[in-house]
Amino acid sequence: MKRILLAIGRDDFNKIVKQQLESHQDFSVIDTMVYHINFLPQMVEEFKPDIVIGHDSFLPSEHFESLERELEWLKTVEFIRRKYDDEIRFVFFCEREKGDPFLSELISRNVLDIFNENGIDTVQLIDQLNDRPRYSNVSRLTIENSDYKQLINSRLKDEIPQHEHEEPEILDRSSAEVTPEIGDEINFSDDKPEKKEKPKKVVVQKIVKKEVIQKVVNKNVIKRDIKVNITPEVEKIIGVPVTQKLILIGSPYPRAGTSFIAHLLAKAIGQRNVGVSYIESPYISPYTYDRFLGMDNARNYKSPYHHSDEENEWITTKECRWIEGNNHWVVKHPSYEKAYSEDKVPLEAMIRLFYLLRSTPIQILDVGSKWQSHVIQELVKMADHLFFVVDPDLCRVEEIYENPIFHQIIKNDITTVVGNHFTRNIERNEAIQEYYGEVCSFPTFDSDDCFEAQYKGNTLFEQRSIRKSIESYLNPLIERILPGELNHHKKGLLKSFLNKSISVTTNY
Repeated sequence: MKRILLAIGRDDFNKIVKQQLESHQDFSVIDTMVYHINFLPQMVEEFKPDIVIGHDSFLPSEHFESLERELEWLKTVEFIRRKYDDEIRFVFFCEREKGDPFLSELISRNVLDIFNENGIDTVQLIDQLNDRPRYSNVSRLTIENSDYKQLINSRLKDEIPQHEHEEPEILDRSSAEVTPEIGDEINFSDDKPEKKEKPKKVVVQKIVKKEVIQKVVNKNVIKRDIKVNITPEVEKIIGVPVTQKLILIGSPYPRAGTSFIAHLLAKAIGQRNVGVSYIESPYISPYTYDRFLGMDNARNYKSPYHHSDEENEWITTKECRWIEGNNHWVVKHPSYEKAYSEDKVPLEAMIRLFYLLRSTPIQILDVGSKWQSHVIQELVKMADHLFFVVDPDLCRVEEIYENPIFHQIIKNDITTVVGNHFTRNIERNEAIQEYYGEVCSFPTFDSDDCFEAQYKGNTLFEQRSIRKSIESYLNPLIERILPGELNHHKKGLLKSFLNKSISVTTNY
């Protein structure tokens, strides 16, 4: 059976191609997706596929100019060829003019499966992949263009890419609701496809919903129609599968209680023997390090953001790790770090961070009040849950609702509005229900209890006298995140008797 790695870059097409290929017993599609060309060599090295299928324009790149993108593809193919020779078969989808010299350069690097059309006949694709690579399949695409060849060769000289420290991004392919019949043609153009006269040929529209998709991929842009799953790993907690989830929690303005609730949530999930990472956004001022007495508990700690320029050391160094039981804290050290800019910690760095924290299935990103950040807006599209924290300030309710970013978040299907300092009466108030809908309420906790928790460097969750009450307010959020079997924290009799922690195993 031939193992195939898809590097198409579009979730909807990825699902179509996967379904078509796996309908034949000769093929097995690797259950991950390459989402950026920078990570393709690393994914090839990790999964050792027999076949790689890439798309010319859909797979994101850091480059905008066509020549730079072509050079990037050629360097990537050259790198794979030099390392693996002909062990890996490279398939290339594209839509180029006839006589494009770039295709000749690919062919010269032994890429003998090039589908240069806006619709891919999957019957032809499967038949061709079942056969050995043949030059006759691409001979019509070869041309002589000495000027282009000379330019390419001069640029490629001594420029084979080094990818030792890149990390792959992994996506869930379940978001696109496309169910083509076997033998469909896959349409890659932005025009509406037309049915062919051939029998049993069905043209599949590439987008079910009517949306306009950019065909030019700008730097660090994540498509809006993707659903991200940072890793395919499933953690099994005492036999209960826990899938990877990314949660964004934030408020429309400072001091609404976002970090307070995020800390409680992280602690409560950790107490259920589920690994959880609390991630303080790089774009907000440091707070959590001092809140949990970092100088006593993690004196030499520095955040991975501090090492973001040192890719070979980023988060792998010991000083980047602050772990307490099942809780991993990714926060900024206020003595060395302030709020970072998006240039310093771009979207790609955040995605790499999520991947490197994949040992914890639950990842909570505290965005503070920085929802307007470009990176945060892109991460909103990837998140599994959004928790939007508000307080009962009626003067701000209409202002929040009329803000286009906040309005979009509130109306998002994955959003839960969390009311901090809310009572049941406030929750049921007509104005609150009109603007926010259903609200998950947190009351005003005793000031003495809150101060004592801060003084001891812990949370209210650690105070046994009120833990049960805290859990009753957290449970509606936890029920959205964890499987039902883990929604209520219970200490088993066997665990109490043996005084042993329950282990967490990972299935790949």
